[in-house]
Amino acid sequence: MTVFNKAILTVSALVLSTTSVSAADLFNRTERGSLKDAPVQVERKRPECSASVALTTDYVFRGLSQTDEGPAISGSFDCSYSMFYVGVWASNIDFNVPGAEADIEVDLYGGVKGKVGQFELDLGVIYYAYPSANDDILVGAGNDPEFLEVKFAVSTEISGVGISGAVNWTDNFFGLGDESVAVEGGISFALGNWGIISPNFSGALGHQTFDNNTAVGLDDYTYWNAGVDFTVPSHDKISIDLRYHDTDLDENDNGDERFVATVSSTW
Repeated sequence: MTVFNKAILTVSALVLSTTSVSAADLFNRTERGSLKDAPVQVERKRPECSASVALTTDYVFRGLSQTDEGPAISGSFDCSYSMFYVGVWASNIDFNVPGAEADIEVDLYGGVKGKVGQFELDLGVIYYAYPSANDDILVGAGNDPEFLEVKFAVSTEISGVGISGAVNWTDNFFGLGDESVAVEGGISFALGNWGIISPNFSGALGHQTFDNNTAVGLDDYTYWNAGVDFTVPSHDKISIDLRYHDTDLDENDNGDERFVATVSSTW
């Protein structure tokens, strides 16, 4: 059984054996879980497009800072029709590699979503591109850091409590020809009304593995985050997310614990 098949079985068992499940917004583009892993919710009746912009104190992806612990601005454009969705997302980055000149990341993604019983399934692909990077310095001569991931995700909702599970797989992580699997689970629920604010709690726990840790320069690691998000009163298109991130990586500054604040707007 391959690493990918084992990961699929792990996520399926996690979700199907859970008695208390899901938040309808788990697949909205927010800071819940990993930013790029959450495509916009599909509109089933007619074609629909949306755009978003976000300002954050640190762009954290699967527990690791992508901006050398600095701020980031990102934007996305998503379209959906029936069970299909496509989109593009971009952000400034800083890998702190002298001469690499990698200062922007652009992600292209698409997929299909459908419902089977009480479960919503999502099968998609994500292409990570670094158009400004000096490839020879960033990942070594002859390599290209751009790569494609395949994603399978599932979510459901019972009594206002939500749980999701996702597996992301690639056979060419960061253009290094290495197989990598990320397995992630998430939970979300409303915290009630606090005066004029109605915050929501969400958290995620994930594990990233690599076939060749030496080539990647990272050990397999576990990451997690937890936080609250809420809509600004009288401005329902603006939301604020306050989140704690951490990993079990001991010797990687970009994986240290941190608090991240994000302000975003979707229209």
